[in-house]
Amino acid sequence: MKNPVADRIKIPDAFWEGLRRVGITPADVMCHTKIPLAAIRDGAPVSTMQFFALWQGLVDISEDATIGLRIATGLEGAVMPPAFLAAYHARDFRDALRRVARFKRLCAPEDVLIEERNDRCSIAVNWTHAEGQATPPALVDATLASLIELGRKGTATPLIPAAVELARPGSAKAAYEHYYGCRVRFGADTNRLSFHRADLDKPFVSYNAELLDILIPELDRR
Repeated sequence: MKNPVADRIKIPDAFWEGLRRVGITPADVMCHTKIPLAAIRDGAPVSTMQFFALWQGLVDISEDATIGLRIATGLEGAVMPPAFLAAYHARDFRDALRRVARFKRLCAPEDVLIEERNDRCSIAVNWTHAEGQATPPALVDATLASLIELGRKGTATPLIPAAVELARPGSAKAAYEHYYGCRVRFGADTNRLSFHRADLDKPFVSYNAELLDILIPELDRR
């Protein structure tokens, strides 16, 4: 079923905090991308194409192909958007992933597709209004790394994916394989992260049922 959410993306405060931590200012973004000033100053929503342009521009600004990894790994759970904050207090990694997928689907034109088959679980992300345009590599990196960080911090273990596939030519391969802890396949047909299903059963040390009882109804209301 197609995600019915309109083509409107509100850039979360965590994004700007992530940029600050890697030394990029809103002024840098304004000068080097086509993002409307209102999105930076007033939090006005942007379209998927504008959001893509923003992430592509970050590579140009930073001159770093791995900027997406740097942004995602520089943030802790406390400053993440509410949907991720709730996920950090889930029962286990599977529960956390499902919570992220549910709230992303409800609140953004973004689908986190989770498929469990045999001993593997694969995760891919689809942007409903991408209009056939490939997702910028930096955005792919930030998205996949945010899920890895969720699993590693939630389980308090050095969680290693079973496989990582990236739909782009190989670049900075050593940096990616060092971060993920496994071989990375470049030139794949899609961007995909895979885990052993047993990893999804790992409990979260930060599980907090009472806090979830408070957060989830509020997220549902929003």
